[in-house]
Amino acid sequence: MTKEELKELGIEDEAIATIFKNFVPKSQFNKVNDENKAMKEDIKALKENSENSAELKEAMAKLQKDAKEREEAYTKEVEALKLDSALALAIKNAGAKGEKAMRAYLDMEKIKLEDGKLVGVEEQIEALKTAEAWLFTNSAPQVEGVKPATPPAEKPEGVTREQFNKMTYSEKAELYENNPELFKEYSN
Repeated sequence: MTKEELKELGIEDEAIATIFKNFVPKSQFNKVNDENKAMKEDIKALKENSENSAELKEAMAKLQKDAKEREEAYTKEVEALKLDSALALAIKNAGAKGEKAMRAYLDMEKIKLEDGKLVGVEEQIEALKTAEAWLFTNSAPQVEGVKPATPPAEKPEGVTREQFNKMTYSEKAELYENNPELFKEYSN
């Protein structure tokens, strides 16, 4: 409505001025309305981005958690390998016949690796040396039975038949080289 239309309806000039005081021309209204629509679209896009941002934050948190879990698993695996290697070396140094057999008798709950040293294995190995001696090799095996022959002293050229019959093969070979005629005489 225009001012003239309102005057025709009998509205006073003061009331018309008050009405048109807050009146906005249509072109300005359309401009503000378009800006409002653009702002609403921007807000909607920002909300979507914030949702994506939240998704990214969740994904980032999950990746960080996974990385931490992998690092912990890797650390545990490395520690287990260090313990295993140190234990294998201790078993070998103890003189065990077989590592697997030896490990079967060890209480792994009591064995720890602290500052690069095994704790709890020495006592168990010493106890097993007395209780399960078959697990270990003897450092100096005890040979029982016949003593090895001592190398013979050189025999004189004049050997009797009785001495010839008691000679070892190497002694007879030496006699053959030194005195083949005597050897042939006694060997017939």
